Amino acid sequence: NVISGNELGGIQITASGNLVRGNRIGTDPSGTQRIANLARGVLLWDREGTVDTANNTIGGVTPEMRNIVSGNFLGIEFDGVRVTGNAVLGNYIGTDFTGIIALSNTQDGIEIEDSPGNTIGGPTVESRNVISGNREVGVQIFGGLASGNLVQGNVIGTDFSGRFAVGQSLTGVEIDDARVNQIEDNVISGNSLYGVFIF
Repeated sequence: NVISGNELGGIQITASGNLVRGNRIGTDPSGTQRIANLARGVLLWDREGTVDTANNTIGGVTPEMRNIVSGNFLGIEFDGVRVTGNAVLGNYIGTDFTGIIALSNTQDGIEIEDSPGNTIGGPTVESRNVISGNREVGVQIFGGLASGNLVQGNVIGTDFSGRFAVGQSLTGVEIDDARVNQIEDNVISGNSLYGVFIF
C-alpha cells in the first residue's frame, strides 16, 4: 500500500498480533518523493494503559516485506507501558527506497516512550533496519518505564551498506531517563552530533 498525505498518522495500532509489511508510508508510490503523514508514519499505542498492543511486527526479513517509513513528521512511535513485545525488522526509516538517499522524517526515525521489551532490528542482515537521514534522532528511548528494549544489528546514520554517511541531524541513538535497554551490534556512524547519547 501507499499510505501517505494523511492529516494525522499513516497507521495506528491499538491491538496485538498484526503485521505491517511492504508499504510506502509517507512517500509517493516510487518511494522517492515525500508525501508526508503530518503526525506519525506508524503509531503503536496502548490507549493510556487500557489496551495490550503486543507482538506486532513492522516489516520482515525479505525485501518484499520492507516498509519505507520516510517523509513523515515522525517515523515510528511506541507509546505506553502495554506496548510490548513488538518488532521492527528490515525497514528503511528516513531514506528513499534505495536505502541510499535521505528522505527525512522531520523529527525522529523511531521513538519508544514508556514502552518495555520491544526489538528494533535483529541478529541477521535480513532483520536490520536502515535508520538514517532523519532530522533529529535515529532511535530515541525515553521515559522511566521504557526498559528492556533491544536495538540490534541496524545501520543508523549510514546508507544500507554501512559505508556512506546518511546521518541524522542530531544523534544516532538517544536514551533519556530509561533503564536496562540494550544497544548491540549496530553500525552507528555519520550522525551530526553523537553516535549514542545516554543521559
